[in-house]
Amino acid sequence: MLKNEAVRLLTPGKMAPAMAVTMSGFSMLSLFALDAGNPGGASLHSLYVYPLVLLVIHCNTPATVLCGLGATLTLQAVTLTQRGVVPAAMLTEILIALASSGLMIALARAARDNFHATVLLAAQDSLTELLNHRSLHAVVEAEIDRQRRYGGVFSLAMIDIDNFKQLNDTRGHVAGDEALVWMGVILRRNMRKTDSVGRIGGDEFAIVLPNTPSAECAALCQKLNSTIARDMQTARFALTTCIGHSTFEETPESIVAALKKADGALYAAKAAGKSLVMCA
Repeated sequence: MLKNEAVRLLTPGKMAPAMAVTMSGFSMLSLFALDAGNPGGASLHSLYVYPLVLLVIHCNTPATVLCGLGATLTLQAVTLTQRGVVPAAMLTEILIALASSGLMIALARAARDNFHATVLLAAQDSLTELLNHRSLHAVVEAEIDRQRRYGGVFSLAMIDIDNFKQLNDTRGHVAGDEALVWMGVILRRNMRKTDSVGRIGGDEFAIVLPNTPSAECAALCQKLNSTIARDMQTARFALTTCIGHSTFEETPESIVAALKKADGALYAAKAAGKSLVMCA
């Protein structure tokens, strides 16, 4: 239990910013009360860095952190005044507190940024900057769970680039990678904010479309197919795509079953020709 709480405190995003502000403020006031109530004892000023670190880890707004820093310095100044510290010594104490707090804020901010960067790398395809295979599976699983609980409908589309191997063979793998990067750009530009787009692997992509019935999905896929062909031509890649899509009005048995159904539609489109869209 204690371990889980410690992980929650130290992991960015595990605590709501409002809760972090509340806990940080309570900690500051508690330290102030303990320090003020024991004027002859050891100073607790060095402990003020902990509520500041809590703010940095869970709050993305610099103003919130600056307010927290100002609050800790103010409380420390009040405590020093109550203890009768002379102004020169008080200034020195405050400057030391400011330096140590600033260092801890910088270190905590770097740790927070590194954590988010690591999470992003784990979830993102490094070439196209779309979701990777594992992250896309998680999105499909979440959509299946949502449908199982609340009902509704969702669609799934699979995309494969026509003649991609030929591009690699004739212009090299660098050109192939450039085409994949451009494909990622096209998909990000043309899909809705509610949709999730990922690279399954190689030249195959998938799109999860929540609350999208079959007719709407078919229209979106047709438009996307035309857009890809046009934009690829603009980028000097004579590439088209085939798209297979499936709509689930009833909850599929599993992620594998959902992907397999949409992949079957893609396979049928590839077998029938180039630049085709088919529904399963």
